[in-house]
Amino acid sequence: MGKVLHITGKRPSMRFVAPKFIRDSGRKMQNTTHFLDRHASARDYAELFLYLFGFEDTALLEEKRLKANAVAKSQKRATTINVLVKEQKPAAEIAKYQEKVKSLEAEFLRFDYSPKFENPVSRLSEIQAREDELVKLALDISVKVSNIEKTLEILAGAEDGFLSEQVRAIYSYAGVSIDGPIRDLKDVLAFHSELVAAKKAYLGIDLPGLLARRAELESEISSLSEAKLEVFSDLRSEESISRITQKLKELGDLKIELGRVEGLLDQQRRAASEAVLAQDAYAELLQSISQGLDLVYRFNRIFNRYFAFVSKYILGEVYKFNLGFDEGNGVCALDVSGGTANPEGGKKKAEVIAFDLAYIFAVNRLGLVRPKFVFHDSIEDIDTRQIQLIFDIAGRLPGQQIVSMLVDKFDPSEYAKYSSNQILALSEIDKFFKVS
Repeated sequence: MGKVLHITGKRPSMRFVAPKFIRDSGRKMQNTTHFLDRHASARDYAELFLYLFGFEDTALLEEKRLKANAVAKSQKRATTINVLVKEQKPAAEIAKYQEKVKSLEAEFLRFDYSPKFENPVSRLSEIQAREDELVKLALDISVKVSNIEKTLEILAGAEDGFLSEQVRAIYSYAGVSIDGPIRDLKDVLAFHSELVAAKKAYLGIDLPGLLARRAELESEISSLSEAKLEVFSDLRSEESISRITQKLKELGDLKIELGRVEGLLDQQRRAASEAVLAQDAYAELLQSISQGLDLVYRFNRIFNRYFAFVSKYILGEVYKFNLGFDEGNGVCALDVSGGTANPEGGKKKAEVIAFDLAYIFAVNRLGLVRPKFVFHDSIEDIDTRQIQLIFDIAGRLPGQQIVSMLVDKFDPSEYAKYSSNQILALSEIDKFFKVS
């Protein structure tokens, strides 16, 4: 590629360039511009003809192919996903799955997996609330009982009455300070003892009731504890575990399906975004290519001058070529106009030859570093007069035209005229081009 085609990068490839200079099949000799295989795209031809017509930065052509492939790939992926979205309607599926997931998650929050209780979690909450209430009441009663018992213990602690020594000290001090306010300390102490006894009797009245109430509360609390154990035991039953396991599986399956349909929409969004980014990158590259098209357009103008001259000389008709490069999408609308519409056979081959010879003249005129040779296969069905004109033009060509044809197509004088230009011959004597 470097020595013959002067291509230093990877694009255009040998597979695309070679058919322009080596037309070794009937298809290539019958297609002036679209001589590549049937699978070649418009972008392939754009890449090739930009190179042929002198575009200098072939690295951009390589990048153009990569970005064009990225655009095609992203658009294909987006189209495929859009078809799936259209068929599966994931938006409606998401709403359905989300509702089911929400319902199952609510069941987990309710812990509704008891064969005996309709709503065990709610039942446990009720029991716990009642138990907390009773425990608080029992604690309050216990505090009261404790206070009463401690008070009675203190009142019963002194042999001659509660705080009798303190009363004596007070009245002794009063007797010294105040003359005769209280005449008989014993009467005071007796009165005080009566008060203490009354207090003890008063306190003792409430104690049996409090103790009885506390016993009732403790019994009810014990019953509630047993009720809680019953609910927990029911939840731990094999049937409950089976229901929980089944619900967990259902929830897992639902979330997998939900993830799938949500993922499909996410893929659609990502694919659309990637397609836009790929298209933007391609458009930016095309802008860079557009800035280097001056030589390409100039080559097209000069090429048409030679194409018009050569086609007029050989075919008697003026042909014109239009590259038709679209700077917006990077493809070429290659078009050859003039002459007979859709010629076939020998006349079409003559048109192809005129195109290729004009190309060599244009390359030489602009001094481009491009191949200046061409091979044309089987030109026998071209009119004899036109073959003579082709050979006459080839004799003045600033390059080389190689043709294959049968010797008997020439008359003896013509063969003598051109035999000195013969490169290889196949005959009974020189079989296999003299290769032994």
